[in-house]
Amino acid sequence: MIHIYMIREVIIKQTNFRLLIKSLIYRIIVLFITYYFTYKYSGSHREALHLSLSIEFIQFIWYILYEKMWNNIKWGMYDSNHIVNIKKG
Repeated sequence: MIHIYMIREVIIKQTNFRLLIKSLIYRIIVLFITYYFTYKYSGSHREALHLSLSIEFIQFIWYILYEKMWNNIKWGMYDSNHIVNIKKG
């Protein structure tokens, strides 16, 4: 009899620090995009900067909360210690 062991899924949760850094990098990239289009629309660097920073601050907070929420939802996640035993023979 041959036993084949397969690990179905490996779940890796990210640390809060990783989540924060990942979110910051993403939001900085989006900040530049928002600034660019806001400046093209308004023609004012000051107005574009103020509006872009305000929008990005609000979106950053909501993004962190959203990610934290999904990290605690078990749907679609598997136990990383779960091993499936397939018997052949």
